[in-house]
Amino acid sequence: MKNKQYIYVLSSMRAGSTLLKSLLATREEIADLPEIPVQLADEIASFTPEPMILIKCPRNYPNTNYPYFQFHQDSKIIVLIRNPYDTILSLHKMNLVNHFHNIHWYNEERLLDYWIATYYSLVKNIDFQAQNVHLVRYEDLTQSPVATTEAIFKFLGTSDTSGTNTYSNPKGYPWKWGFGDGGDVLKQLKVVYKRSKGLNKKLLNLIGESDAVQQLLTNYGYKNLAATGGRKKKKLAGLMTLIYPRMELDHIEEWIGHHAGLGINYFWICNHGDFVQDPQFGDYQTKTWTKKPEANYNLHLNDLEIQDQLSDVLNKCRKKYAAAISLIPVQASEYGVAHDQVMISEQIVSLAKEQVEWLGFFDVDELIVGDLQELLYLEHDTAIVTIFQKVFDNRWKDHKPVAMKSIVNHYGVVEFNNKIFARTNRICKWYPSVHYIGKEYRTGKAGTVNPDLLRFHHFRGTDIPATEATHPNNLSRYAQLTLQEDADNSHALLPLGVTRRSL
Repeated sequence: MKNKQYIYVLSSMRAGSTLLKSLLATREEIADLPEIPVQLADEIASFTPEPMILIKCPRNYPNTNYPYFQFHQDSKIIVLIRNPYDTILSLHKMNLVNHFHNIHWYNEERLLDYWIATYYSLVKNIDFQAQNVHLVRYEDLTQSPVATTEAIFKFLGTSDTSGTNTYSNPKGYPWKWGFGDGGDVLKQLKVVYKRSKGLNKKLLNLIGESDAVQQLLTNYGYKNLAATGGRKKKKLAGLMTLIYPRMELDHIEEWIGHHAGLGINYFWICNHGDFVQDPQFGDYQTKTWTKKPEANYNLHLNDLEIQDQLSDVLNKCRKKYAAAISLIPVQASEYGVAHDQVMISEQIVSLAKEQVEWLGFFDVDELIVGDLQELLYLEHDTAIVTIFQKVFDNRWKDHKPVAMKSIVNHYGVVEFNNKIFARTNRICKWYPSVHYIGKEYRTGKAGTVNPDLLRFHHFRGTDIPATEATHPNNLSRYAQLTLQEDADNSHALLPLGVTRRSL
């Protein structure tokens, strides 16, 4: 609409958006309207003489992505945040007053998930460096209202940019606690800094122990809220893998180094021994694995020399990357590699519970790319999360790294048979495979992460069989790679420890 400037206030509920709206409405250019649905903004704006239309639109509980609407052209955006402790106590009080029937919203964990999801969505979807975006902390607004509102008015470009700590009753509609905008503090018509009453130790512990909260508070300019529970802090993620040393000896250092660069400190390397123990693919005569005939098997070394060199490589990685690396011997069974992977996974979960929050099983020809911080922002009751893959040529040829070129068969499918990270305190048994854990073996739901932000690259070196690629379980909306992308070799070799937000 011509000659109208739209101002959006984005926040969680109970972050102070009503107070902010009341303060901003003291300027004659800003329409003093009740809270209106975003989709009705144009219609209502046509009846107001003021040139600036303020739309406060906190994120409601059910909405998963936020903001969930398009902004008007040339609009201005105010992001309002309040510390999670006071926000959640206020949400709990609001839910009780309004008799909110969903039991989830009386739960501290669920309410903290809501706060995290709200402000993580804003970090992902709003460019805080843009000239039309302004960040406001509730604590600044209530403790230094004059200075804070002065900065906001200058950002908005009102004729009067002097700050204020008072406001007027809304025009044409009364404050009404529980149904309208106003509470008892708001009715005083003056900004009052007021901390929440009481002490919720459980909530303080949840906040202090959440890496996601600490990261978001830092992003939004807060000092970290200290944990009060005294519980040992676990690392975010660890990896386990099952190796045949002859085949993986040339690549294990790169695999550890790459993932150490992503922030992984714990590795469980399971030594499957010699190929002759594999009933499916082991070749006793050639000491090779028939599943990957093109690999280098270091045939000039005997079995003892292979084990010695593996120990040397792992010791080097322990020092170079300050990583905790455990080498675990595995007795190969008559049931094959897939069975042995599951058995060793179950054993390592029990070892990893005290060290890491998330545990993944990835082969040495599989490199995670992206940002592991995505795991921080999953809801507290997520037990496993699927990590999507893309399949590429072998990363190494003639002992030298080569540019990655994605493998595309005539179906164009390059993603299938994905892996998972499992939350260690929600897994009772890793079963039935390294690709999935059944509902009966976990206490929590399954989730996914956006593969544009976190996935893994599988240097399989062989094409995907048509029957495997076209199986319904292997097709997803992320499974297509255009022939043009493949032809121009756009997937260049990634450096070790790549953490780009966009891949």
